[in-house]
Amino acid sequence: NEWTIHSAKIGRCRYIPKDITNYSGIEVEDFVSLTFDGKALKNVMPGEFFYSDEVEVEFEKGEFLCLEMTFSGTMLPYHEESLLPIYILDGKDWKYNKKMPLPGMIGCDRKVKERIGYWGDSITQGCGTEDDSYTHWVAKIAEGLPENCSVWDLGIGYARAYDAATDAGWLQRAKMCDTVHVCFGVNDILRGRTAEQVLEDLHTIVGKLKQANCRVILLTLPPFDLEGEQRMRWQKVNHTIRTSLRTEADGLFDIAAVLGQPAPKEHLCIYGGHPDAEGCQAVAEAYLNTPQV
Repeated sequence: NEWTIHSAKIGRCRYIPKDITNYSGIEVEDFVSLTFDGKALKNVMPGEFFYSDEVEVEFEKGEFLCLEMTFSGTMLPYHEESLLPIYILDGKDWKYNKKMPLPGMIGCDRKVKERIGYWGDSITQGCGTEDDSYTHWVAKIAEGLPENCSVWDLGIGYARAYDAATDAGWLQRAKMCDTVHVCFGVNDILRGRTAEQVLEDLHTIVGKLKQANCRVILLTLPPFDLEGEQRMRWQKVNHTIRTSLRTEADGLFDIAAVLGQPAPKEHLCIYGGHPDAEGCQAVAEAYLNTPQV
Protein backbone atom coordinates (compact mmCIF):
# COMPACT_ATOMS: atom_id res chain seq x y z
CA ASN A 1 0.00 0.00 0.00
CA GLU A 2 1.03 3.60 -0.51
CA TRP A 3 2.43 5.39 2.53
CA THR A 4 3.67 8.93 3.11
CA ILE A 5 6.71 10.62 4.62
CA HIS A 6 5.54 14.02 5.83
CA SER A 7 8.92 15.18 7.10
CA ALA A 8 12.35 13.70 7.85
CA LYS A 9 15.59 14.98 9.32
CA ILE A 10 18.89 13.59 10.53
CA GLY A 11 21.15 14.67 13.36
CA ARG A 12 24.18 13.61 15.39
CA CYS A 13 24.05 11.77 18.73
CA ARG A 14 26.99 11.52 21.09
CA TYR A 15 25.27 9.49 23.80
CA ILE A 16 23.13 6.39 23.60
CA PRO A 17 21.81 5.04 26.94
CA LYS A 18 22.57 1.42 27.77
CA ASP A 19 18.86 0.87 28.27
CA ILE A 20 17.71 1.35 24.68
CA THR A 21 14.06 1.25 25.78
CA ASN A 22 14.63 4.64 27.42
CA TYR A 23 14.77 7.65 25.13
CA SER A 24 15.63 10.14 27.87
CA GLY A 25 19.20 11.33 27.88
CA ILE A 26 19.67 11.17 24.11
CA GLU A 27 20.79 14.58 22.92
CA VAL A 28 20.63 15.19 19.18
CA GLU A 29 22.59 18.02 17.58
CA ASP A 30 22.66 19.72 14.19
CA PHE A 31 19.42 18.38 12.76
CA VAL A 32 19.29 18.76 8.96
CA SER A 33 16.02 18.35 7.04
CA LEU A 34 15.80 15.75 4.28
CA THR A 35 14.03 16.31 0.99
CA PHE A 36 12.99 14.04 -1.86
CA ASP A 37 13.42 15.62 -5.29
CA GLY A 38 13.44 18.94 -3.49
CA LYS A 39 10.21 18.32 -1.57
CA ALA A 40 9.73 17.57 2.13
CA LEU A 41 6.72 15.30 1.50
CA LYS A 42 7.16 11.95 -0.21
CA ASN A 43 4.37 9.58 -1.24
CA VAL A 44 5.90 6.11 -1.42
CA MET A 45 4.35 3.66 -3.86
CA PRO A 46 4.38 -0.14 -3.34
CA GLY A 47 7.74 -1.59 -4.35
CA GLU A 48 9.23 1.83 -5.03
CA PHE A 49 12.97 2.48 -4.75
CA PHE A 50 13.79 6.02 -3.73
CA TYR A 51 16.50 8.10 -2.15
CA SER A 52 16.58 11.36 -0.26
CA ASP A 53 18.47 14.29 -1.70
CA GLU A 54 22.05 14.64 -0.52
CA VAL A 55 22.76 16.60 2.65
CA GLU A 56 26.04 17.65 4.21
CA VAL A 57 26.66 16.55 7.79
CA GLU A 58 30.03 15.94 9.42
CA PHE A 59 30.36 13.11 11.91
CA GLU A 60 33.15 12.44 14.34
CA LYS A 61 34.29 8.93 15.17
CA GLY A 62 32.00 7.29 17.71
CA GLU A 63 28.99 9.46 16.95
CA PHE A 64 25.61 8.06 15.97
CA LEU A 65 23.20 9.16 13.27
CA CYS A 66 19.65 9.90 14.40
CA LEU A 67 16.77 9.81 11.92
CA GLU A 68 13.53 11.52 12.95
CA MET A 69 10.56 11.05 10.65
CA THR A 70 6.85 11.83 10.58
CA PHE A 71 4.93 9.31 8.48
CA SER A 72 1.48 7.84 7.91
CA GLY A 73 -0.21 4.98 6.07
CA THR A 74 -2.54 2.04 6.49
CA MET A 75 0.28 -0.44 5.89
CA LEU A 76 3.88 0.43 6.71
CA PRO A 77 7.18 -1.37 6.01
CA TYR A 78 9.06 -2.23 9.20
CA HIS A 79 10.88 -5.18 10.72
CA GLU A 80 10.39 -6.69 14.18
CA GLU A 81 14.00 -7.92 14.27
CA SER A 82 15.62 -4.52 13.82
CA LEU A 83 18.67 -4.17 16.06
CA LEU A 84 18.46 -0.36 16.19
CA PRO A 85 16.87 1.66 19.01
CA ILE A 86 13.58 3.01 17.62
CA TYR A 87 11.12 5.26 19.42
CA ILE A 88 7.59 6.35 18.47
CA LEU A 89 6.03 9.52 19.85
CA ASP A 90 2.89 8.40 21.69
CA GLY A 91 1.12 11.56 22.76
CA LYS A 92 3.79 13.47 24.66
CA ASP A 93 6.05 10.50 25.42
CA TRP A 94 8.63 8.71 23.30
CA LYS A 95 8.16 4.95 23.66
CA TYR A 96 10.35 2.11 22.38
CA ASN A 97 8.58 0.67 19.35
CA LYS A 98 10.04 -0.98 16.23
CA LYS A 99 7.11 -0.11 13.97
CA MET A 100 8.90 2.54 11.94
CA PRO A 101 10.08 2.45 8.31
CA LEU A 102 13.87 2.46 8.19
CA PRO A 103 16.26 3.26 5.33
CA GLY A 104 17.71 0.23 3.57
CA MET A 105 21.06 1.97 3.21
CA ILE A 106 22.80 5.06 4.55
CA GLY A 107 25.50 6.16 2.14
CA CYS A 108 28.28 8.70 2.40
CA ASP A 109 30.26 10.57 -0.22
CA ARG A 110 33.75 9.11 -0.07
CA LYS A 111 35.94 7.28 -2.51
CA VAL A 112 36.19 3.56 -1.89
CA LYS A 113 38.09 0.77 -3.58
CA GLU A 114 35.37 -1.83 -3.09
CA ARG A 115 31.70 -1.97 -2.09
CA ILE A 116 31.15 -5.20 -0.14
CA GLY A 117 27.76 -6.73 0.64
CA TYR A 118 26.82 -9.49 3.08
CA TRP A 119 23.49 -10.98 2.04
CA GLY A 120 21.50 -13.45 4.09
CA ASP A 121 18.94 -13.99 6.83
CA SER A 122 18.79 -13.12 10.53
CA ILE A 123 22.13 -14.86 11.14
CA THR A 124 23.76 -12.37 8.78
CA GLN A 125 21.67 -9.54 10.19
CA GLY A 126 23.08 -10.28 13.65
CA CYS A 127 19.97 -11.20 15.62
CA GLY A 128 21.91 -13.15 18.26
CA THR A 129 23.68 -10.04 19.48
CA GLU A 130 22.39 -7.26 21.72
CA ASP A 131 20.47 -4.42 20.13
CA ASP A 132 22.60 -1.43 19.19
CA SER A 133 25.79 -3.28 20.16
CA TYR A 134 27.32 -3.56 16.67
CA THR A 135 28.87 -6.88 17.69
CA HIS A 136 27.32 -8.94 14.86
CA TRP A 137 29.83 -10.62 12.60
CA VAL A 138 29.33 -8.32 9.62
CA ALA A 139 30.03 -5.28 11.80
CA LYS A 140 33.13 -6.92 13.29
CA ILE A 141 34.39 -7.81 9.81
CA ALA A 142 33.78 -4.23 8.69
CA GLU A 143 35.95 -2.99 11.57
CA GLY A 144 38.82 -5.15 10.35
CA LEU A 145 38.65 -4.26 6.66
CA PRO A 146 40.72 -1.45 5.12
CA GLU A 147 39.30 2.07 5.31
CA ASN A 148 38.85 2.14 1.55
CA CYS A 149 36.18 -0.58 1.70
CA SER A 150 32.49 0.11 2.31
CA VAL A 151 30.20 -2.54 3.83
CA TRP A 152 26.46 -3.12 3.46
CA ASP A 153 24.75 -5.67 5.72
CA LEU A 154 21.86 -6.96 3.59
CA GLY A 155 20.79 -9.60 6.09
CA ILE A 156 17.16 -9.65 7.20
CA GLY A 157 15.24 -12.00 9.47
CA TYR A 158 13.27 -14.94 8.01
CA ALA A 159 14.89 -14.53 4.57
CA ARG A 160 15.19 -17.48 2.22
CA ALA A 161 17.24 -18.29 -0.86
CA TYR A 162 13.85 -18.85 -2.50
CA ASP A 163 13.03 -15.15 -1.99
CA ALA A 164 16.44 -13.91 -3.05
CA ALA A 165 16.41 -15.91 -6.28
CA THR A 166 13.30 -14.15 -7.60
CA ASP A 167 15.51 -11.34 -8.95
CA ALA A 168 13.25 -8.68 -7.45
CA GLY A 169 14.13 -5.56 -5.48
CA TRP A 170 16.26 -7.28 -2.86
CA LEU A 171 18.58 -8.81 -5.46
CA GLN A 172 18.76 -5.45 -7.22
CA ARG A 173 20.25 -4.00 -4.04
CA ALA A 174 22.84 -6.76 -3.84
CA LYS A 175 23.83 -6.08 -7.46
CA MET A 176 24.90 -2.57 -6.41
CA CYS A 177 27.89 -4.13 -4.59
CA ASP A 178 31.22 -5.07 -6.13
CA THR A 179 31.51 -8.18 -3.96
CA VAL A 180 28.53 -10.06 -2.52
CA HIS A 181 28.69 -12.72 0.18
CA VAL A 182 25.75 -15.13 -0.04
CA CYS A 183 24.57 -16.90 3.14
CA PHE A 184 21.14 -18.46 2.59
CA GLY A 185 19.47 -21.80 3.22
CA VAL A 186 18.64 -22.31 6.90
CA ASN A 187 15.16 -20.80 6.66
CA ASP A 188 14.51 -22.65 3.40
CA ILE A 189 15.17 -25.97 5.13
CA LEU A 190 13.11 -24.98 8.16
CA ARG A 191 10.19 -24.23 5.81
CA GLY A 192 10.36 -27.56 3.99
CA ARG A 193 12.49 -26.83 0.93
CA THR A 194 14.51 -29.81 -0.26
CA ALA A 195 18.30 -29.77 -0.60
CA GLU A 196 17.91 -29.80 -4.38
CA GLN A 197 15.60 -26.78 -4.28
CA VAL A 198 17.97 -24.82 -2.03
CA LEU A 199 20.92 -25.61 -4.26
CA GLU A 200 19.00 -24.60 -7.39
CA ASP A 201 18.10 -21.27 -5.74
CA LEU A 202 21.73 -20.69 -4.74
CA HIS A 203 22.80 -21.53 -8.30
CA THR A 204 20.33 -18.92 -9.59
CA ILE A 205 21.50 -16.28 -7.11
CA VAL A 206 25.15 -16.78 -8.00
CA GLY A 207 24.35 -16.67 -11.71
CA LYS A 208 22.33 -13.46 -11.45
CA LEU A 209 25.06 -11.75 -9.44
CA LYS A 210 27.76 -12.86 -11.86
CA GLN A 211 25.70 -11.51 -14.75
CA ALA A 212 25.74 -8.17 -12.94
CA ASN A 213 29.56 -8.37 -12.80
CA CYS A 214 29.63 -8.94 -9.05
CA ARG A 215 32.34 -10.96 -7.36
CA VAL A 216 30.53 -13.67 -5.39
CA ILE A 217 31.66 -15.34 -2.16
CA LEU A 218 29.52 -18.31 -1.12
CA LEU A 219 29.06 -19.15 2.56
CA THR A 220 28.12 -22.54 3.88
CA LEU A 221 24.86 -22.84 5.81
CA PRO A 222 25.53 -22.02 9.48
CA PRO A 223 24.58 -24.72 12.00
CA PHE A 224 21.12 -24.42 13.53
CA ASP A 225 20.81 -27.58 15.67
CA LEU A 226 18.83 -29.32 12.94
CA GLU A 227 18.01 -33.01 13.33
CA GLY A 228 16.47 -35.80 11.28
CA GLU A 229 15.55 -35.01 7.68
CA GLN A 230 16.40 -31.33 8.12
CA ARG A 231 19.90 -32.25 9.29
CA MET A 232 20.38 -34.46 6.22
CA ARG A 233 19.32 -31.62 3.92
CA TRP A 234 21.66 -29.20 5.69
CA GLN A 235 24.57 -31.61 5.32
CA LYS A 236 23.83 -32.25 1.64
CA VAL A 237 23.64 -28.54 0.82
CA ASN A 238 26.89 -27.80 2.62
CA HIS A 239 28.68 -30.74 1.00
CA THR A 240 27.63 -29.51 -2.44
CA ILE A 241 28.62 -25.91 -1.65
CA ARG A 242 32.07 -27.07 -0.55
CA THR A 243 32.65 -29.37 -3.52
CA SER A 244 30.89 -28.26 -6.72
CA LEU A 245 28.78 -25.13 -6.21
CA ARG A 246 31.83 -23.18 -5.03
CA THR A 247 33.29 -23.46 -8.53
CA GLU A 248 30.48 -21.23 -9.83
CA ALA A 249 31.46 -18.47 -7.39
CA ASP A 250 34.68 -16.57 -6.85
CA GLY A 251 35.33 -17.81 -3.36
CA LEU A 252 34.08 -19.74 -0.34
CA PHE A 253 33.92 -18.88 3.34
CA ASP A 254 33.09 -21.90 5.49
CA ILE A 255 31.16 -20.21 8.29
CA ALA A 256 29.70 -23.56 9.40
CA ALA A 257 33.18 -24.77 10.31
CA VAL A 258 33.57 -21.79 12.66
CA LEU A 259 30.16 -21.94 14.34
CA GLY A 260 29.61 -25.72 14.47
CA GLN A 261 30.93 -28.33 16.87
CA PRO A 262 33.62 -30.79 15.72
CA ALA A 263 32.46 -33.67 13.51
CA PRO A 264 30.32 -35.70 13.77
CA LYS A 265 28.34 -32.99 15.58
CA GLU A 266 29.11 -30.21 13.09
CA HIS A 267 25.36 -29.50 12.74
CA LEU A 268 25.17 -28.42 16.39
CA CYS A 269 25.87 -24.83 17.39
CA ILE A 270 28.65 -23.65 19.66
CA TYR A 271 27.39 -20.08 20.05
CA GLY A 272 23.65 -20.52 19.46
CA GLY A 273 21.62 -20.74 16.26
CA HIS A 274 21.84 -16.96 16.09
CA PRO A 275 25.50 -16.50 17.09
CA ASP A 276 26.16 -14.34 20.12
CA ALA A 277 28.88 -11.70 20.29
CA GLU A 278 31.57 -14.29 21.04
CA GLY A 279 30.52 -16.39 18.05
CA CYS A 280 30.40 -13.34 15.80
CA GLN A 281 33.88 -12.34 16.90
CA ALA A 282 35.08 -15.85 16.04
CA VAL A 283 33.52 -15.57 12.59
CA ALA A 284 35.12 -12.19 11.97
CA GLU A 285 38.55 -13.39 13.04
CA ALA A 286 38.30 -16.48 10.83
CA TYR A 287 37.12 -14.41 7.88
CA LEU A 288 39.79 -11.72 8.20
CA ASN A 289 42.56 -14.30 8.60
CA THR A 290 41.51 -16.66 5.81
CA PRO A 291 41.41 -15.89 2.05
CA GLN A 292 37.95 -16.64 0.66
CA VAL A 293 39.03 -19.00 -2.11
